[in-house]
Amino acid sequence: MCRGRESNPHPLFGGHDFESCASANSATSASNCIVSKVSHLSLFERSITINAMVGASDLKNGTTYLYNEKPFRVIRYAHSKLGRGGATIKITARNLMSGSQEEQTFTPNNKFDEISTRKRELQYLYNDGTTASFMDPMSFEQMEIPLEVLGDDIYFVKEGETANVLFWDERPLSVEIPPKVTLRVEKTDPGVKGNSATNMYKPAILENGLSVKVPLFIKQGDKIRVDTRNSEYVERAND
Repeated sequence: MCRGRESNPHPLFGGHDFESCASANSATSASNCIVSKVSHLSLFERSITINAMVGASDLKNGTTYLYNEKPFRVIRYAHSKLGRGGATIKITARNLMSGSQEEQTFTPNNKFDEISTRKRELQYLYNDGTTASFMDPMSFEQMEIPLEVLGDDIYFVKEGETANVLFWDERPLSVEIPPKVTLRVEKTDPGVKGNSATNMYKPAILENGLSVKVPLFIKQGDKIRVDTRNSEYVERAND
């Protein structure tokens, strides 16, 4: 049984009194006391974490942080120092809510909340023009994510495939796609036999509905590799 002096419950822990555990009969009973009290906390209370602060000089590639109350992930980092002036840190970061890229400039003494994100492997089912439907292959739980959240990246994921979806707490932020994907050409003008020129292009519609410029020798039914970062043709695929 937990025994000890009266103490004021800490509001962070939903009014649970942890100080009384400190004066339990033994270290073991004190530990059991705390475990018992923690087990009664709500899921929300147990998930509370205090984010660490990260300095601008530590915003290396891949770091996620909060700026102007929005989550960002660093894409590029550059540190420069001009003459006797102070150092400048230039960041190219992706807004994890809108998917847009921003150029940001900071000084080394700027600090930010570092945020925790996690990935969930989900199966992409379909989209209805407004939301994309996913399913957890383990629990079969289904969820809908607005297309405006996922942006154009969702069009590079084929129905039935699994993809990593990035979450901030329980909020979906983006879908992870590889830098290059292979897609089938659904519609294009007939290829020019013997023409292997790569500096002349024609329009083509791909299986995901994307319109790209492809070399003249590409024909309907061919598979091509596309750069997902700029939606441009890279090469004809052999597979």
